[in-house]
Amino acid sequence: MPGDYSRKTFDRKKHYSGVLLQQGRVQLDADWNEEVEIEQYRTFTEAIDVIGESGAPQKHPGFGITLAANGADLLISPGRMYVNGLLCELEPDQAVTYRTQPYYPDPDLSDFSVPNSPVTSPPNSTTLKDGSYVVYLKAWQKEVSYIDDPSIQEIALGEADTTTRLQTVWQVRLLNVQDNGSGSCASTFPEWNALTASPNGKLSAKTKPAQDDKDPCVLPAQAGFLRLENQLYRIQVQKVNAAGKVQSIVWSRNNASTETRISNVAQNVLTVDSLGRDEISGFAGNQWAEIVDRSSSFGASPNPLVQIDKTFKDSLGIKLKAIPQYRGSAGLKLRLWDMSDAATTVDGQPVAAAWTDIEDGIQVSFDGGTFQVGDYWLIPARTVSGNIEWPELSPGVPKPQARKGTDHAYCRLAFLKIQNGQAVVQDDCRELFPSLTDICAKDICFNNTTCKFPPEVKNVQQALDLLCQKTSGGGSCTYVVKPVKGWEAVFASIPDGADAQICFQAGIYPMDQLVIIRNKGNLKLTGCGPATRIICANTEVALVFDRCKVVTVRDLYAEARLTRNELPLPNGLNGVISFMNCESVNIDQLTIKSGAAATRSCTCITVNNDVETPCPVRIEDCDLSVATLQQGILLVNVSEAWIESNNIKGYDFGNRKVIEQKLELGIRNRLASNIRTGQIGASSPDNNVTINSGNFTVNFRSASSLKNEWRQALDRAYPAPARSADELRTRISKLAARFVTDKRLMNDFRLFEDYIKAIAAQNKSFAAQGITIGGRLAKDIHILNNVISDVLQGIHAGVSHRTNNREPDTLSNLLIAGNNISIRLPDFVGKIDRYGIFVGNARNTVIENNTIKLERMGNEDILINGISVWGFLGHRLMISQNLVESMDGDQKKSFDHGIVVTPLKEKTRNDQWAVMWNVVPSRRSPSIIVRNGAVRVGDTNVPLENNA
Repeated sequence: MPGDYSRKTFDRKKHYSGVLLQQGRVQLDADWNEEVEIEQYRTFTEAIDVIGESGAPQKHPGFGITLAANGADLLISPGRMYVNGLLCELEPDQAVTYRTQPYYPDPDLSDFSVPNSPVTSPPNSTTLKDGSYVVYLKAWQKEVSYIDDPSIQEIALGEADTTTRLQTVWQVRLLNVQDNGSGSCASTFPEWNALTASPNGKLSAKTKPAQDDKDPCVLPAQAGFLRLENQLYRIQVQKVNAAGKVQSIVWSRNNASTETRISNVAQNVLTVDSLGRDEISGFAGNQWAEIVDRSSSFGASPNPLVQIDKTFKDSLGIKLKAIPQYRGSAGLKLRLWDMSDAATTVDGQPVAAAWTDIEDGIQVSFDGGTFQVGDYWLIPARTVSGNIEWPELSPGVPKPQARKGTDHAYCRLAFLKIQNGQAVVQDDCRELFPSLTDICAKDICFNNTTCKFPPEVKNVQQALDLLCQKTSGGGSCTYVVKPVKGWEAVFASIPDGADAQICFQAGIYPMDQLVIIRNKGNLKLTGCGPATRIICANTEVALVFDRCKVVTVRDLYAEARLTRNELPLPNGLNGVISFMNCESVNIDQLTIKSGAAATRSCTCITVNNDVETPCPVRIEDCDLSVATLQQGILLVNVSEAWIESNNIKGYDFGNRKVIEQKLELGIRNRLASNIRTGQIGASSPDNNVTINSGNFTVNFRSASSLKNEWRQALDRAYPAPARSADELRTRISKLAARFVTDKRLMNDFRLFEDYIKAIAAQNKSFAAQGITIGGRLAKDIHILNNVISDVLQGIHAGVSHRTNNREPDTLSNLLIAGNNISIRLPDFVGKIDRYGIFVGNARNTVIENNTIKLERMGNEDILINGISVWGFLGHRLMISQNLVESMDGDQKKSFDHGIVVTPLKEKTRNDQWAVMWNVVPSRRSPSIIVRNGAVRVGDTNVPLENNA
């Protein structure tokens, strides 16, 4: 609320530093208020000079932006933030989000989208639309009176009020910007420049000059200010056009300080607390007023004006000439404006092309600059001089003045990227500053013109660390890395082709984006085991070694927390630690956690080479945690590989959203799949539900327990006969989707509810694959003594590439032995590959002494085999001494077939293909299947079954 002031006198160009009180003098509100403004100007200027345009203290930084668990809101951390000198605070006990912030009662949701089905209420189910966003803070000062905050008023004074307050208010907002993919907090965006540009329009004010009458017998008409009372006129912009030019204004004689609280609204009658201080300055018929609600008082566009018809003194009622329009009903008040021009409408008083008449001789004019709604100017008018107080360029020529307010301050908080509904905070834009007593070498910048340190070295501490890290010896360099932000600069310090050993101290090594180490010599990275923690929060990849020589990495912990598709890397699955076209790779005792996604998107370790430059790989004694649907180890085009004694396990990433997305799709497919037109055929036993509607018949696969329920549910949801087979198929698909999300529908059909809950209970974490060997080339592969658990497929080894009808590429020598594999198989996995061990196109294969166990999480007949060998085989295939069974020993829950061998060429007399000494109790008979009669199945297997 604007206060009831006599005038505002502060002028920073006069450089006053204080107001001094004299004895026995009259005290004026203007003097008191100028002292406040002098102190504020000093405080704000000092804060900007010390902190900068914006900043947050390191000890209590506020307004950090993170994503809510459901991805439909932004969390705002408590703490402090300085914006253009203004102190913005969020108390520690406040849990605030974008939607629930205290000074933004009606937040802009135009950048959010609501799912088509189901539409829920309240709108917290909405999600941000795809795009790039600058999350920013907007702050300003707002005047508050006892009407806004009753605690300001001293009740002992009765109805009298005393002072007003200045309140710092802030809003966290979103700005959609165009981004070419390289956007960050430091990027320049035209949208941001347009948002933060201050309006440059000015106003001139004057009083009408006296008319010069030629007749000496006629006295000249009065000129100047003609009213009998001193006034402080407030001229405020009410409406502007698209070019920022003023179209209409509102004005008040007393700084728009006449307000009253609205306690009730009944059609066009308002019940208020007061009709004003007196009949002259209070509310009366034919006056124009504004209904102010919380939204408009916190910076939103003003509500349309209303015109008073008459007032009721006894009931404190105000009748309006029309039903008012306003956004909400909380905290309503009525503000009086003094326009009486016949042209005044709900949009205010129109502005004339040259000078606009206010009243009693006062005129205003706007220049050709730009303006914003809410810009205002104050014009003191005094009866003793019969004029207004306004600076002049020359006598009678007013000087245009910039607006008095309202001034807004802006700063960026975060850079947000939304892609395919997945939100990622890519950059924290807050600048943190230390307390003066906490300033360290890392807080001090330096001149880099002499030493020429890499650009990543930006402070004294980083320069000292780099100098201490480098020690010469034997033609190679040793670097000691400490857990500080910017530690990745060590890799840029290594010259191309140079050898280096890098030692990591214990601690957390944060990463904002992946680091590519390219064209180096022999590298050795060594840490302190799990105590050395490399954390990459924004992508699935932490370190990429590209075209280096021998790379050895050992005793480190690395974790990637998110996945995204846009990376400066070749297509394919990238690992938390990845190697591309290196001469040799050695990995020992690493602990790695991968990121998660709703589809297979990343691995823990990837080695990917061109066919022309295969490399040997050794991975030993590693502990790999593979997020749901992701992959443990992926080797593409390797010459030799030793993968030994590793622990590879699926784990719960913590964000269940990626699993739930797969679960929802899986349930829909289990409810209705293979939807086809016509009756069930004898050769299609899986299509076990037939639906007739109109003249059309459709069959599809579903749970046998749901046959009758399906017919009843379709009859209720779609009572009208189908007009085509396509329409009938669409009805089935839509109803299956509704059953997944519509709880009321499930309650009406309890068998569906029981079935869906049974599948939902299987919502556990599981990796897609443990170890994968692929590409076009693989020579000697040894996969030995690994523990692989909670995966859909344990080991996949196979190469394939076929052109011009020749035989495909084949794997030379393969040994898979001593591995302990646990397969987790939920009902909703769909068509993802699933085996204990799969081998394709291998010339010399030995699969022995492996234990493969299966956990079926449901009762559905999802086909899965224990060991599957397929393709072009060489001289030797030995499958022996393997145990393939269910997790609990129940044969009905085991693999469909224990071992399946499918050769694609005839056996020669020099080939030996044998399956012996295996224990493979399976669900279906035979437990061991060999096709084309080419494989010898000995009578040493249990059970003794074969299909030759």
